[in-house]
This record gives sequence, structure tokens and C-alpha cells, in this order.
Amino acid sequence: MDLNLKAQRVSVVVHTVFGFLAGYLSLYFSRFWYALGASLVLLIILGFITQKTFGKKRAGTSEASVQQRFDRKWWLGNGVAIYLLIWLMAWILLFNLVPLPQKII
Repeated sequence: MDLNLKAQRVSVVVHTVFGFLAGYLSLYFSRFWYALGASLVLLIILGFITQKTFGKKRAGTSEASVQQRFDRKWWLGNGVAIYLLIWLMAWILLFNLVPLPQKII
């Protein structure tokens, strides 16, 4: 199997799972903006972990700016978009279906 395809699949699964967990944890915040901020912090931490784990590098490029654009584009497509959509969908679904737990903030 192609290593890039395997990395994409693992990244999508990891960001989906963490997006759902962040959606559940967002129920504990009293305001949407607190929940959004906490989920973005988790997303940034997850992004650094993903970058260290997969070490996305484009073969044959010597310029750092080209490498950064490739990494950012790969992460936006295989992580950020999936994470934010799943987080928002899980938060809305759980907010409407599950009794609200005690608020943290």
C-alpha cells in the first residue's frame, strides 16, 4: 500500500475520533466560543502530533516555503476540515439529544 495513502487514512480516522471527543467535551462549556476555543487548541495540539508522527515531506523539494505550503495543504485536507465538521456535527447532535452535564465554565 502506498505510504501516503496509508497516512491519509490514519489521519482522517484520528481526526474523526478526536473531533467526536471534542464535540462531547464541548457540552461541558457554557458558551459556544469557549467550546470552539477549546476544540481549536485540541486541533492545534493534534496537528503537531500528526506532523511529528507522519513527518509529511515532499520528496525532492529543497525550498522550505514549498514544503510548508505542502504540509499546510495536506493537513487542511486530511485533518482540519474533517475535525471541524465532525466536531460541529457531534456537538450539535449531542447538545440536542443528551441531557446537559454540569458546566465547567
